[in-house]
Amino acid sequence: MKTVTTDILELKGEEIGNKPSNQLCDYLKKYTTGKERAQASVNSGVGIHTIISLGVGRATITEQNIKGLIELVYLAIENCAAQAAEYKNAGNKLKKLLKTA
Repeated sequence: MKTVTTDILELKGEEIGNKPSNQLCDYLKKYTTGKERAQASVNSGVGIHTIISLGVGRATITEQNIKGLIELVYLAIENCAAQAAEYKNAGNKLKKLLKTA
């Protein structure tokens, strides 16, 4: 499988001419919101309906919309990192509760 490359990022395992993989779509659905999809549209210049369709696997990746998909992936990464930090913080606080009980 060919790797999609732009000036910004590579999307390994994703090909122009194909729909985004199920795994990628699952991550995008889980880790981005409607507002963030709109933000990805504005940031990339790719239409909101195309961004939404890419995120749920209905649209095909093209040279014209790959920038929007990459933008969406960046937002998902940021959200994953924020959730990981939140979970770690909560876990530490819960451990402290057990130590003081």
